[in-house]
Amino acid sequence: MSEEILIRKTARVLLVNDLDRALLFKSFSETNGDSFWYPPGGGLLEGEDFEQAARREIFEETGIAHLADLHQFGTRESIFVFQSIRTLFDEVWFYALVPGNLPELISELLLTGKLEGARTLPI
Repeated sequence: MSEEILIRKTARVLLVNDLDRALLFKSFSETNGDSFWYPPGGGLLEGEDFEQAARREIFEETGIAHLADLHQFGTRESIFVFQSIRTLFDEVWFYALVPGNLPELISELLLTGKLEGARTLPI
């Protein structure tokens, strides 16, 4: 593993449904194999701002094409190993209210095989 630190600008989105439940995805740490849960989102592409990245990532990861209200509520920096490189994640966090049943969305997402796991959590 390289000792360099990569800086990765990312957007994270708490999708919250009518029942005040937020969508989370499951992954595993590259360093120790521990599992962790995280909201949808990902890295900015060249020329994108954080909000554009948030909307694109939500579409890519959930199929939700339109978020009427997307609100920024915070920022965070964290360092961990991503693709075998120590990475500083410079994150901007958003939330959006979405109508509908997140468990149905989760079932569809799990069928794609792209996720280790997904669930909703009351907020």
